Amino acid sequence: MDLRGLKVATENGEQGVEVSVQRLDEPGPLQGLVIIVFTEVAAPCRPALGPA
Repeated sequence: MDLRGLKVATENGEQGVEVSVQRLDEPGPLQGLVIIVFTEVAAPCRPALGPA
């Protein structure tokens, strides 16, 4: 499962993140566990404002 476009609060405002959740199909002690990966996403560039 992938979640995109999420925002988390930080002490400096907000940070965009993507979250990926994957089930591990490995045999042995890892079987049935999941791995959760958080990836930082750069803020989109804002268009430059022209002269008023």
